[in-house]
Amino acid sequence: MAQQKPGDATERQLNKFVNKKSVAIALANWKTWRDVYEHKEKPQHNPVLACPDRFKRFCKEYSVHRTIKRGKSDGFREHLGRSIQKVVRDDQGHALDRFEERCRRKYGTFGGKRKMVSVISKVAAFVRPERFVAWDRYSRAGLNIVLGRAKSTPFKNYAAYLAAIDGVWKEHAEKLVELQARKCRVERSLIAQRAFLRRVFDVALMTCGGRKF
Repeated sequence: MAQQKPGDATERQLNKFVNKKSVAIALANWKTWRDVYEHKEKPQHNPVLACPDRFKRFCKEYSVHRTIKRGKSDGFREHLGRSIQKVVRDDQGHALDRFEERCRRKYGTFGGKRKMVSVISKVAAFVRPERFVAWDRYSRAGLNIVLGRAKSTPFKNYAAYLAAIDGVWKEHAEKLVELQARKCRVERSLIAQRAFLRRVFDVALMTCGGRKF
């Protein structure tokens, strides 16, 4: 009997969830927020931060409004707008972790004790989708599953989570996602965008982690 390679289990899990459904969900989401994902100017000018109504819509659709202190949403949006360029300049996510720790003292709930990684990372995933992936409980669970770990295994911080995402992406997911997008006849301009392919990967991880779309 052939010996199983360490990455075989990871690829088997990914093959279950990188499929037509994950591509279709990612595509629908991309079309809804395309002007945000494909914004080419400075991140602080991205519509999700520059337009109060878009930010409110984002908070509602992505269920992150509950992590922002009541009455502080506009102040938080403006503060994030002033800082986002520096936050997303760090590809490893350490700047995001440091910013979140400072930010929640003023804008977080439960006296600043509740973390704001979710909302900040989701904005980062909008303004630099080719690099950042949202900190989401379903994505974390799915990532753990494809890594062969208990789905509740904690990540030390966002930087550790992003590093694990990148490892699976480079070793297993990138080519698989691109192949599936081609099979689904996604427009070439989107297949050429790493940002869109990472969005498909994120949907696949969430589905693996138990998210019902």
